Amino acid sequence: MLAINSADDERNPPETGIMERELKRAKNGKLNMIPASEETRGHGTTCMAKFWKEQLQEFVTTAPRRPFMPGPQSAMHESKAA
Repeated sequence: MLAINSADDERNPPETGIMERELKRAKNGKLNMIPASEETRGHGTTCMAKFWKEQLQEFVTTAPRRPFMPGPQSAMHESKAA
């Protein structure tokens, strides 16, 4: 799991420590903390991909691949097609 936050986020301030605490519960949890700057906009910073695009690309390309496991919806569609 990749969590993205900014150091100047007024809605989810990093000072609370909640994100770090909860990420310990997630297998392979990682936090990308965007440093506050003249360009960041608090909570709105996460809408600005230039701050986290590279980290997301790396995360997606290195994430473990799982085999496809058809769920109940897939089985239902297969039975209707028969």
